[in-house]
Order: sequence, then structure tokens, then C-alpha cells
Amino acid sequence: MKTSPAFLIARKRDGKTLTRKEIRDFTHGVTSMSWTDAQVGAMLMAIYLKGLTGNEMADLTKAMMESGEQLELNGIPPCRIDKHSTGGVGDKVSLVFAPLAAAVGIRVPMLSGRGLGHTGGTLDKLESIPGLDVSLSVDRFRRVLAETGMVIAGAEARMVPADRRLYALRDVTATIDHLGLIVSSIMSKKLAVKADGLVLDVKTGSGAFTGDQENARNLCRTMVMMAEAAGRPVTGFVTRMDQPLGMRIGNALEVEEALAALRGEGPEDLMEVTFALAEAAMELARINGNQSDHKHALRTAIDSGKALEVFARWIHAQNGDARCCEDPSRLPRASLTQDLRASRAGFLTTLDALKIGLAAHAAGAGRDRPGEPVDPGSGVVLYHKTGDRLQAGEPLATLYSSNAGRLEAGFQHLARAVQISDVPVKKEPTVLFRIDRQS
Repeated sequence: MKTSPAFLIARKRDGKTLTRKEIRDFTHGVTSMSWTDAQVGAMLMAIYLKGLTGNEMADLTKAMMESGEQLELNGIPPCRIDKHSTGGVGDKVSLVFAPLAAAVGIRVPMLSGRGLGHTGGTLDKLESIPGLDVSLSVDRFRRVLAETGMVIAGAEARMVPADRRLYALRDVTATIDHLGLIVSSIMSKKLAVKADGLVLDVKTGSGAFTGDQENARNLCRTMVMMAEAAGRPVTGFVTRMDQPLGMRIGNALEVEEALAALRGEGPEDLMEVTFALAEAAMELARINGNQSDHKHALRTAIDSGKALEVFARWIHAQNGDARCCEDPSRLPRASLTQDLRASRAGFLTTLDALKIGLAAHAAGAGRDRPGEPVDPGSGVVLYHKTGDRLQAGEPLATLYSSNAGRLEAGFQHLARAVQISDVPVKKEPTVLFRIDRQS
């Protein structure tokens, strides 16, 4: 027998701990539409104000995961390791991680999303590859994974339907930034894919969802706990997002940089994060060897061209034009450009990720609401990172757009993203913390 919405809302409003059955009744009401938007919104606000215990969070995550179909990977050889990032500016790690991990024997099943606001989405980046199809049936998802060792696609509507409705209502009830609701949303989707393990990348800094390092660390630790509670081995990382990751921001531009990384020409910060996650994936997959052996295997996969071959084979399997792997000029590029130059000599002390993300967004690389089209060839190319010495008039970045008005709007954000000082700043590592179950 289902408990009434009003009774459950009152219990949480009064600070009571909900039982597993009560949480399942709530989740069923969300999915079946038997709870109205007003009732769901009231429960979200009660959760926001009163919080969730660890058990409640685990029960909510599991109930949301089980609200729809789950992606079983039976028959596909282990070890199958998924990867998730909380998102940031220039974060194209998935595009490098997946073929690299597959090249060393790991199967990588990855459900990804689209960009909204100043952070880019993996699916939008991949769709800048001509012909690439990211809308796969479950059967085709499994087939591509079995054939190529990796697959990246969007989630089917039948997977985790509870999260789809809860996320939309969180957005309009000012309950987006609640730790328990964030964790249950992310982890229910990741756990719905029946992988053997999971690596997490939680970003922190101006261009990330979580600006404070301690909050990011707490979010990462909580996500690790939820995965472990579901019996899923997991390793998490907190990584820096004060400045963009890599040198290119925007959909096709980031694919270009991912291809360069797979040729051994990736920027230092991008490769630092990618190798950290890939080494952790090798540990979860119990691939023989120590950290040095794993690092050597990953570098060999790039140097030999095997990782790039995996990526090309995967692009072809999802109907994309794999010729872009050898000829990146086949990717779209916006025709209008404007350069940002150093106003004076000195050291680059700030390259604000948020403002650069807003510049790329305004130029056409992002969207303000779901379903809006993006300009795949727009974005920003950087020529320097913080700590670099600059000469007056030296190019710092180029903004690309297909629309003159968008180019002007984007450049206003870009011009405010940079600070130059007479005093040098220390270059900091991009990977800040690693969090395992025992951390």
C-alpha cells in the first residue's frame, strides 16, 4: 500500500528519516505521475531544508536507478569501467580516456549528456564529427562496445525516468545545489549502466559546478560512498577547473584537441587528468603491474597509434566520418574570428574558466535551454596558460563564431577573463585529490 504524498512530505518537513519503502513510494509517485508537480516540489524543498542521511541517499539513488530500464552488459567480457565528470570548460577527457582505456584492454561503456550553460556536453562535441550517431538502442550500444571496446551515447528515455522529472523540478524550485540530490541524480544514472567499476572526476574552480575545494572533496567522497554502497568499485578524483582544461574550448575544437592528444600531442593538463583516470581504471580492472607499468602501457598505446585506431574504429561503428582522425580539417570551423592580445608585458596570472566558457557559449558553442541547436565550429583557442610570460601585443586567444553579433558578445566575456601581473605565479597541478573507499 502506497503512503500518501502529504504524509511523506510532512515527515521529511519535520526532519524525520524516511524508510526505504517510503523513498520507493516517493520515487514511484514521481515516475508514475501520481504525485503532482506541487507535491514533488514540496518534497524537494523539504529534502533541501532537512537533508538526507547516508542511508536515505543510498536508498534514493537505488530507487531512482530502478525507476526504469538498466543497461545490462552480460556477454561482454570484463573488465567494463565507466567514467563520469561533473563537467567543466574544455573538459574533453572522455574523448581521450575512452579509446586510451580500450587500447589497454578495458571495455568503456559511457552514457553522456549535452551541454547547458557555460559547460560543454560530450554528446555535442561528438556530434561535430560528421555523421556520428549518439542515439543508440540498447542492442546497438552493446554491439558497438563488444566490437570496438568503447561506446559513448545518450541515455534512452526509458532509463532513470525519475531523475528526468526530478531534475526539471529541481531547476525551477531552487533545489539544484543540494548534495544529496546531486549525488542521487548523478549516481543513479551511472549505476544504471552495469559496469564493473567507475572512475569519477569532480571539478572545482570558477568554471566548475563546485567552486570550493572542500565542497568538491565532500561531493566526491559522497559519490564514492554511494557507488560502494551499490557494490560498484570506484575511484574518485578532484581536479582543478580555475582555468580551462587544455587549449581549446568548443565542440569541434575540443574534438581536434582530443585527436591531437591521441597522437601524443595533448596539452599537459589534459594528459595529467586523463592518465590519472586511466591508471585508476587499470587498477579497478586488475590489470597486472604497478603504477609505473600502467603509465608505460598507456603511453605505448598512444605512441604506437593504437589508441587513435580504436577511436577511428569506434567513430566508424557509430556512422561517423573516421577520416577526421587523420584529417581534422574535415571537422567544422566557424568562419569569423577575433584575437585577444596581451595589453602589456608580464605574467598571465588569471585565465578565468567561467568567463572563457561564457565567451564560447555566447559565440554559439552552448545553449541556454534543452533542445536548442549549437554551432559546432565556434569556440575559443588559447595560446597560453597561467604562469606564462607574455609580451605586449602577443596573441592570448582566438574566438571563433559564425555570427558577427555572437562574436562581439563572446569577445566581451573573453576580454574580462585575463589578468596580467608583473609577479609570476606558480603553475599548480591539475589533479588535486584522489579519493578511494578508505580515503
